[in-house]
Amino acid sequence: MSAVVRPVVEKTATGINDVHVNGNGNANTPRYNLSGQRVDDSYRGIVISNGKKMMKR
Repeated sequence: MSAVVRPVVEKTATGINDVHVNGNGNANTPRYNLSGQRVDDSYRGIVISNGKKMMKR
């Protein structure tokens, strides 16, 4: 059995360079729990709003 040798081709990496956020956020943005379920303002526990995790007691 013979081994197959393949050349390695180096390519430049591509990706996201800059991320821009429009505005300062909105009071009506949806909130999610850690399971990814959308919750309302009465939910108690850890919620994610505007990309930030917060503890609501």
